[in-house]
Parts: sequence; structure tokens; C-alpha cells
Amino acid sequence: MVTRIEAVVTVYLCREYDEQIVNTPWHFFYIDLDARTKLNDAVMRLELKEAEVCHLKEVISRLNIDLDSRDTAVVMAHEAKVAAETALQQLTDDLATLGARLQFEVSSACLLTSEASSLAESVASILKEREEKVQSAWDR
Repeated sequence: MVTRIEAVVTVYLCREYDEQIVNTPWHFFYIDLDARTKLNDAVMRLELKEAEVCHLKEVISRLNIDLDSRDTAVVMAHEAKVAAETALQQLTDDLATLGARLQFEVSSACLLTSEASSLAESVASILKEREEKVQSAWDR
């Protein structure tokens, strides 16, 4: 029986001197060794691909978490914007109401001012007439 070391040495020597290992007992071993090497390479590539897939799944999971937190922030910002727009509209309405009241008060004050002026002038003329009457009565 041929040991594994002898088989490997024989295959190495055959490769080294470019000899063909066909129709010999070593031919099957050579084919088996080549197939095993290819299989090991394929398994190693598969393990690397599996590790890469696992890493990509972790990255996607982190990105989904980031996206969810960003979506939450966007929703909160939108709600804050709507609340601010509502408050702005209410303040604008209140300001318009105050402006209208102030304008009404000013126009009312203007009306009262002209009436007050004419009343004051009337009172002043009445007082002047009385003073003149009193003065004329005193002088007599």
C-alpha cells in the first residue's frame, strides 16, 4: 500500500518534470487531490461570501435603524412645522383683530375729539358771555 507522503511526492515529481500521470495508479490520486484542492478552494470562497453576506446584513440592519430614526425626526419636524404654522395663523388673526380695534378706537377718539373741541368752545363762549355780563353789571 502506498502512503500518502509517497503519493504526494510522486505527484510533485510528476508535476516538476511535466510527466503525464495517466493510466497509472497515481492518476486517480492526482485527480482526487486536484478535486479536493478545488473543493477546498470552493469551500473557502463560500465561507468568505457567507462572511461578506453576514457583514452586509449587519450594515443593512444599521442603515434601517438610521432610516427609522431619521423618519422619526422628519415626522417630528413636520409636526412642529404644522404647529408653528397654526400658531402663526392664530397670532396673525389676533394681531388683525387688535389692529381693527385700535383703528376703531382711534376713529372713535377722533370723533370724540372734534365733539369735545366744539363742546369746549361752546363752554368757553358761554363763560365769556357770562363774564362780560357780570363785568357790565359790576360796572353799572
